[in-house]
Amino acid sequence: MSRNKFTVIESLSFRGLDNLQILKLKRNFISKLKDGSFFGLGKIQNLQLNHNNISTISKGWLYGLKTLKQLSLTHNNIKSVELDGWESCRLLRKLDLSHNQLSSITVNSFANLAALKSLYLGHNHISHIERGAFKDLSNLEIFQLNHNEISSAVEDIDGAFAGLHRLTQLDLNGNKIKSLAKRSFIGLQNLEHLFLLENHIASILENAFEPLHLLKELQFNTSNLLCDCHLAWLPKWLYENKFEDSVTAICAHPHSSKGKSIFAVKPEEFDCTDFPKPVITSQPMSQKALKGENLTLNCSAVSSGFYDTKFQWKKDSMILTDPKMFNFTSMEGKLVHLTTLLHLENVQDETAGKYQCIISNHFGSAYSTKANISVHVYPSFTKKPEDVTVKSGSIARLECAASGQPPPQIAWKKDGGNDFPAAHERRMLVMPSDDVFFIVKVKSSDEGTYSCTATNEAGTAAVNATLKVLEIPSFTRPMIPQKVIRLGETTVLECMASGSPKPKLTWLKDNILLRPTRRHHFTASDQLLVIMDTVTSDAGIYTCELSNTLGLERGTTKLIVSSSRNLDPAAYSDNGLENSSTTTGIIIIAVICSVVGTSLVWVIIIYQTRKRPEEYSATPTGNSISSLHCPNSESDTLKSSRSTSSTHTGGNSAEHSTNHSTMQTFHPQTSCPDSLVDSDCPPDSVERIHRFPALPGTPPASLRRAYLRVGPESLSADRYHGSQPPGTSWETDQVMPQVQCKSPSSNYLHNRPSSSPLPSCLDKTVNIPPPPPYETLSTSPSSSRQQQSTEPTDLPPEQQHLLPQQQQQLHSQQQQQQLSPPCHPSSISSSSTSSLSKTTTPATIITATQQTPLLSSSLPSQRTDLNHLSSSATIPLHSQQQQQQQQQLQYHGMDPTLNNLQHSLSTTDNWTFDV
Repeated sequence: MSRNKFTVIESLSFRGLDNLQILKLKRNFISKLKDGSFFGLGKIQNLQLNHNNISTISKGWLYGLKTLKQLSLTHNNIKSVELDGWESCRLLRKLDLSHNQLSSITVNSFANLAALKSLYLGHNHISHIERGAFKDLSNLEIFQLNHNEISSAVEDIDGAFAGLHRLTQLDLNGNKIKSLAKRSFIGLQNLEHLFLLENHIASILENAFEPLHLLKELQFNTSNLLCDCHLAWLPKWLYENKFEDSVTAICAHPHSSKGKSIFAVKPEEFDCTDFPKPVITSQPMSQKALKGENLTLNCSAVSSGFYDTKFQWKKDSMILTDPKMFNFTSMEGKLVHLTTLLHLENVQDETAGKYQCIISNHFGSAYSTKANISVHVYPSFTKKPEDVTVKSGSIARLECAASGQPPPQIAWKKDGGNDFPAAHERRMLVMPSDDVFFIVKVKSSDEGTYSCTATNEAGTAAVNATLKVLEIPSFTRPMIPQKVIRLGETTVLECMASGSPKPKLTWLKDNILLRPTRRHHFTASDQLLVIMDTVTSDAGIYTCELSNTLGLERGTTKLIVSSSRNLDPAAYSDNGLENSSTTTGIIIIAVICSVVGTSLVWVIIIYQTRKRPEEYSATPTGNSISSLHCPNSESDTLKSSRSTSSTHTGGNSAEHSTNHSTMQTFHPQTSCPDSLVDSDCPPDSVERIHRFPALPGTPPASLRRAYLRVGPESLSADRYHGSQPPGTSWETDQVMPQVQCKSPSSNYLHNRPSSSPLPSCLDKTVNIPPPPPYETLSTSPSSSRQQQSTEPTDLPPEQQHLLPQQQQQLHSQQQQQQLSPPCHPSSISSSSTSSLSKTTTPATIITATQQTPLLSSSLPSQRTDLNHLSSSATIPLHSQQQQQQQQQLQYHGMDPTLNNLQHSLSTTDNWTFDV
């Protein structure tokens, strides 16, 4: 039937030809073979369809050819082989597909042809051979691949012919092979004839023919060999295997060996002084891209010279046609840098694959590694879980599904973690096929926020849903039916509740709403009722109501209050005394700890406040003297004085008295007045005493602390120095005259009631303050002593600048000193000296207590960084008021120029002050 004009072969066209063995349909115009075209040829052995227009191999038109052993399809237009196309031809031994349009051989191209002995694929356009493409051709003996476009299959792929264990003849003539790699012929251990004619072989790596143990014939001819150090092994190997007559190998590089046969090149002339064949220096990198993005692949190589360079990119081992690429060539020194960039725009699913760059010239090709480009789609939810509210004991259903590329993995989390109470109790079911998540027999512990996460290589997406469990209020612990408590003890009633939403707790006593009082307290979210100092009226029926949107629950406890000390509550209370005592103890301990903790915090705060550096603090030293020492130079005069007044209102609401106090500022004196030298001031009494420093005219806004000792009791008194708006006044309970004497070992400051008589030498003010100016206080009640208005006369020149009022006050003081009788030292004893240092502390209230014995003790020093001298003295005083055993002393503020301290002392016979 050859040389006809058949164009179509219909189904069952040869039905009934059961014994036909050879069918020839050559040189027709057959382009279409319908399914079952040759069905019925039960004994067919040879089918020839040469020189037609058949374009594909399919199992449809080959159906029924189970006995076929030879099939010839040369000179057709076959471009592909369908999957399982040879399924009906399992006994085929010879297949001729030469002179067709095949461009690649895949793993499915010759599947099911295990009996095939001869395969002819010459004169096609095969350039790509997939790894493992011949794994089913285990019995193939003759394989012709001549005159194709094979290059990388031999140059770059390791074991391209793996699986052809019985192959004896391989024809690769007329291809584009430029180099033979070490593993090009892996798996061809039985190969006897290898034909490599008409290839432009430039390099053959050492041991490239090592797997060919049975090789008997080797043919190749090339004039393009790169005779460098890598080819020095070849002449010797060809001689040893007696292939020198079937091989034509001519050198093209280096220039000294160009045109020579490799057999004529001396071994020392095979050197590697340069490398004209490109060498890859920068490989393209694998990348992950989101769909729609753009990306670029970079590939670079170097060579030792300019040659006709060709740049190519492959995708999945197939040469890309019309790719968007940019090529660059540059010279740096003796090296030529070759770079190619491949741009992939708006990547889609079909963009994904393995990309490889090939940079080649006349001497060979350089193959990069393959970069995997994967196209991802960020996960997006197709089903989102919704908030669910269910009753306890029912089933909760959450669904979640997402799409993406690659398909995302779905996972669940509860409250941001992987702890699922339902999973531990095996109440959780996940249905991957239905994208549903179930929780059966829901409990309150299942309540929370559930997160569905969808994760793939592009990223992670999450969506949340809240599961709310509704639970009828209930008691986690039944209330005690009856409780007996002793009179005066603390009662604790429990109402331990649960429910969702959280139930509201209401307490009733005898069906009357119970509210918090001084003795009735609700704690632990109203779950505990605490009754302090239980009284008889507290007895009754206590009801605890639990309520939420689902219902109401009640519990009661009968409280019995007994006054009997021998009563055993265990005999009346259902749960005995142990539980009650334990709970009560816990509550009491908690309350005590809370109170103690709060108090401790306040104590620390107050202590830290008082511990601030003091403006002046006294440190007694234990030294004592027998008399009061005063300054001994009358010639030293006061430099300046400044006085202010303050008003005190004392007594009760029906009786008031007004007192005036005077504050004077003096410059240092270094001697006592003459009137006091003999009696009050010994010759060695001259010494500066530092106390209460202040700038003239502007009292410092700070606090001073002094020490007050009353008998054996040591108390602390604060002196406040600051400013007070003009026109205001300060008050104390009682104002007493002040007497002040100073000496190197004694600094005496004493306030006493104005009605008591003063020792003659103490009824005056003597000042020896050191520089800078110091402030002292002089106070006299207006009711017992009137200031004289005599104009001062005969003042020294250094005092003439004083104001008239100041001069009058100074003159008055001088007259008092002259009129005062001498001081009797027997009535005054000094017991200690102290150091003064700066401090800042708030005002305080101090208490003085009447002491019978005349005792004097030292106070501990808080700071000793400034050494200022003071002392303490014990003075017998006559008090007219003895109404109580204890009196509080309190001082108040001052005006802008007055820094003062007022103490109210009463009911005290003997007082000792440390200042």
